[in-house]
Order: sequence, then structure tokens, then C-alpha cells
Amino acid sequence: MAGIYFYDLAKDNVSSMAAELTAGEYSLTKEEIKNSVDFSKFADLSCSVAFKIAEKQKGLNPNQVAAELKNRFDGRKPDFVERIDAKGGFLNFYFDRQHISMAFARAVAENMRSNSGFQEFLQFEKKKEKVIIEYPSVNPNKPWHLGHLRNALLGDAISNLFQLYGFAVERQDYIDDLGLQMVESVWGYLHLNDKVDKKFDQWLGEEYVQVNKHIEANDIKQELDALSALIEQDGTYESNLARKIALQCLTAQYETAFSYSLYHDVLIWESDIVRSHLLEKSMDILQKGGFIQKPAQGKYANCTIIDFNSLADVPEEIEAMEEKAKVLIRSNGAPTYLAKDIAFHMWKFGIVKNIFKYKQLMVQPNSKPLFTSESVYSDGNDELNFGNANKAINIIDSRQSYLQTLIKVAFNAIGRPELAFALKHLSYGEVVLEAAVLSGRKGTWMGYTADLLLEQAEQKARSLIKSKFELSKDEYDIISKAIAVSAIKFEFLKQSPEKKIIFSWDNALNFNANSGPYAQYTYARASRIIEKASSKRIDEAKANFSYNITDYEFDLIKEMSKIRSVIEKSVLEYRPSVAVLYANELCILFTKFYENVRILDSDANETEYSSRLALVISFKYCMDLLFSVIGLVPLNKM
Repeated sequence: MAGIYFYDLAKDNVSSMAAELTAGEYSLTKEEIKNSVDFSKFADLSCSVAFKIAEKQKGLNPNQVAAELKNRFDGRKPDFVERIDAKGGFLNFYFDRQHISMAFARAVAENMRSNSGFQEFLQFEKKKEKVIIEYPSVNPNKPWHLGHLRNALLGDAISNLFQLYGFAVERQDYIDDLGLQMVESVWGYLHLNDKVDKKFDQWLGEEYVQVNKHIEANDIKQELDALSALIEQDGTYESNLARKIALQCLTAQYETAFSYSLYHDVLIWESDIVRSHLLEKSMDILQKGGFIQKPAQGKYANCTIIDFNSLADVPEEIEAMEEKAKVLIRSNGAPTYLAKDIAFHMWKFGIVKNIFKYKQLMVQPNSKPLFTSESVYSDGNDELNFGNANKAINIIDSRQSYLQTLIKVAFNAIGRPELAFALKHLSYGEVVLEAAVLSGRKGTWMGYTADLLLEQAEQKARSLIKSKFELSKDEYDIISKAIAVSAIKFEFLKQSPEKKIIFSWDNALNFNANSGPYAQYTYARASRIIEKASSKRIDEAKANFSYNITDYEFDLIKEMSKIRSVIEKSVLEYRPSVAVLYANELCILFTKFYENVRILDSDANETEYSSRLALVISFKYCMDLLFSVIGLVPLNKM
């Protein structure tokens, strides 16, 4: 396994030596030194410890520190290092190819030669912690637009990464079926009398736009308030109707999710939070913790509020706000969204024990059941172990950052700071297609739904592959769908979550670089090579790279050996983009290898033939894993 773990071992070796040479002298921690060693485009490994030293020892120049450390390293560099240079304050380490190439390459190939062996190599230690990942939590009164799709794709990729990394992962979808948007949609359902003539989420979303046009021209606030009160009461006609409409819309939304191969474990309904008395239990805990107050007079008379002036260690973003209080329960007894969200997170972390019952809503196309919460009064199953997590990750857009911070403030106030730390808000930037700004009320999403995006992607993919490949009609249907889904996923996930996406068809469907189709095409190339070689069995004993390997082989092997570190980095930074860009880099290096080395050269000796074929197989297994994380569809033929 040494070759597989080469980069991890090399980093540890270099960081240990750096610690030995500098830690005592410059008061650096071993963790600081270890974190200073990483991969580089300019060398095989780079170390930035000179910058850390210069930062702690005022007046020192990083370039001079790096030069001094280079001299120290030169006298005792590891066997696998050929040379070290100091440039721009960095220490750059270059591997001794003659010393490591044969053993390094052989170990990589041997451990990646079978899929089971590859899975064993990538088996991260099982964690005891459970992680709840919440996404996409779309209001059940409209179809998914592009922002919702980005949320769902991020949530799915993060879930895949954490599961691969050894965590028990629970994929949750929070259904906000008591908000104003739902009330307005139910009002429209009762009063507009429009006939359902299309996919229900699309129809309901268009009706919601008509309701808001009606509201602009007519004062129906009292009607909406009365309807809202009836919807929040358990057992009324209106509350049953709201659930029925929401469930019908949700079922249509999940048709969209399934078309992108996105799946969940459980749906938690806001109405169940209220009707199962979770809200009252959580408010009691907050009351005992001194987090909430109920003024008898003034602006917030008879409301249950958070008074920030009475709290210690309030975050700067809240301290700077002009408003020094936040309402949880209004004077009429109606809870705000924040109150229900705090209660929800108390359940997530097991502060309030499982008070829901559950029913199986459906069996998903991946053969796994999807469960839905029910109120405590239902005849559902109350033995399923949902919730009670050690860590929670919420995929929510940046506009919700303030509310997510308030949940952490609540945990701190009741003496549970470890839970505030365990709650991660992963925000993301907007998605723009042809300069469109998406708004539910105005209906500007109507030309930019996730359904329509996939439909257009399939049409464009079909047109492109017809001009590039000779395939049967059935193959065109299957491959165009696979390319469309992969093109969208890759394009959405290759950007860091916080960055804005400007979706480009030219980039998404580029078969030559940095796209889902490019990754699929490169994978198909590797598959074709393996298929052609099937008549001549690989000689495992001779796949030992005991020859003067080319730069193209060495660069590909070296990059593949980083895969464990890449997965770990993706998890620890909550960035699927790290894995996506790494997959693209592997494809670039494989393409160079494919175009410059005669892999199945009939004149090559058995050692070269077997070694190069082993490298192709190794690449294919790496891509299988990365495809499963990103959600791309592997294609053996294009």
C-alpha cells in the first residue's frame, strides 16, 4: 500500500522533518507545520513553513528563512527526494524518479487492479458520528428553479463525500408547509378554479404568480390571515387540504429530483413540528436557559422574544444590527419561522427526543424507501431512528445566514456550545442563466426550471453526439440523457459553493475540456482500451513498471496517488468542487498519456504492455469513485 499512500506518507515525512528542524526554535505547533505541506503545480510537494516562521518572528524575510531551511534539509533529505529548492518563500520538493518510480507505480497498480481492492484502499475509518444533511428544502408550491437545483446538487455531493469518508449520513428534506407562500397557494386553489393541465408543481407555481397579481390589486389580507389560522389547526378541512396540495406538489418535485438521480431518507414537515408539540418543548428549554423573554408592554408586548441585550458573547453581525430583539412567538400565539427552526434543530441534535411518527411515502428509483414525518397523533411508526445527530449541515442560500447564526446563539445560551460548533451552514451563490433573476412571486423562474434545463440539455447533447459519434437510436437516447445530467452536475459543482454561477451551454457541453461530457468521453476511452485488450490477459507479475517510464505515465500515477487526500480535503472544506476539479485534472493527464504513449503497442515488451494496461485500469477505478461522488454517469461507449 506504500505507493497508494505515497503522498500522505511524503507529506508526513516532510512535515515531521520540518517540525524537527523548526518547531522548538520558532515556537510553531506540529499542526501548523503539517498544514504547511501540500501539493503544488510547481513541484511534487511544497512547504510554506517559512511564511509561518516569518509571521511569528517579526522582521524575518520568508525568502531568507526558506533559503536557510533548504540548507538544513539538504543535509538530511528523505530518500525519495531528489532535490529541494527555495523560491518565493516556499520550499519545493522534487521526487527522485529513479529511486521511487518503479516501486511507487507498481504499488499503485497492484492495489487498484481490482474494484474490490480499490474499495479496500479507499476505505476510510468508520466514524461513530451521525451527520444530518438538509437539502434542498424547497417550498412545496412551485417547481425547482436553478437555485434550488444547485442546492440539491451540493447537498447530494456533500452527502456522498461524508458517507465515503466514514460518517453515517441522513439526508433530510425540510418541508415548509405553513408559511405565507403555502397559505397564498391554498387560497388560489380555493378561489381561482384553474384546471390542473400540466405537471402539478409547474401548475401550482404559475397559480401562485396569479395569486400575487391578485393581491397587488385587491386587499385580501384578512382572508389570508384567517386561512393561515385554519391551516395551522390540526384536523380542519383547510389544514388537510394544505397537506394534500403540498404533498402533490412535493411528489412532482421529486420527479425532478429523480431525473437527476437525487434521493433522500426522510421528509420533515413544518406542520408536524407544530402539531407534535416540539415547539412548546423547545420553548420550555429556551425559557429555562434564560434565552427568551415575554414583555408585558412596549413594542413587543405579549410576544416571546430574544433580547440580544441580555445575552453574552453575541456575534458581531447581530451586535451591529439596529434591531436588538427577535420575535419567536407573536402576540397572537403564532410562531415565527425562526422559532420552528430552532425547535427543529433541537430535535436534530436530540435535545428534544424523537417525537414524530413516520410513514413510508414511496420507494425511490434507487430502491431505497423515502419516509415522511407524521404528527404524534398518526398511526405511523415511531421506532425509526431519524434525527439525534452529532453534526448537522444545512445547505441554505446566503440570505439565511442571519437565521442560522441565531440558532447557534440559542445553543450557546442554553449551555450547549458544542452543538453550535457542530452546526454548519453551507451557503451558496446564485445561478444566472442568460442574465435572468429568479423570483417566485413574479414568476421569472418559469423559463428556467430544473426540468426545462434538463430537457434542453438532452436536446443539445443529442444534437452534439449525432455529429460526433455513430450510435444506434437506443444508444442515442441513453447516452444523450447521461451526458445531459452529467453536464449540468459538473458545471454546477465545479465552482466553489460561495461563487456565483453563470451557466454556459458552451462550457457545460464541451467535449474537450473541464466538463461532464469531457470526463465521460475520457472514461469511455479507457473502457475501450480495456475492451480491446481483453483478448490478451494482463500479466500481473510483469505489470511492475520496471522500465524507464515516460513523464506521461509518471504524472498520471503521481496524480492518482492523491485521491485519498483529495477526498479528505473535499470533506473537511465542504467543497465538492475540490473533487470535481481533481477529476478534470486526472482526465487531462490521462488524455496526454493516451495521446503520447502507445498503450497497446504490439511491439512493446510484456512488461511495458502489462504496466500501461494496469495504469488504464487504475485510472478507470479512480474515475468510478469520483463519478459516484459527483453523481456523473459513467459511459463505456461514446
